[in-house]
Amino acid sequence: MKFNDISLTLKSGRKIVEHLTFTLSNQDKLAIIGEEGNGKSTLIKYIYDKI
Repeated sequence: MKFNDISLTLKSGRKIVEHLTFTLSNQDKLAIIGEEGNGKSTLIKYIYDKI
């Protein structure tokens, strides 16, 4: 599945992702690493909702 031009902004107005494009295949694994409060869960929820 290809994700094109993802831009996500938190309710506070802080941008966490701008113009992100990537492809995931069925057997791929994804890891998102970052500090607390930087939108990792928000990004995962967005990806999950699109699958």
